[in-house]
Amino acid sequence: MNLHTTVSQGLLAIQALSIIGPIESLREAWGLFNSTVLF
Repeated sequence: MNLHTTVSQGLLAIQALSIIGPIESLREAWGLFNSTVLF
């Protein structure tokens, strides 16, 4: 049971990273785009 909980938490963390990763890179790209347009 403990191992199963650890595994499911690990899978949730991986899913969260796979969702957060692209969002962070999009925010970085948007910031670069904004600075390019503004200056």
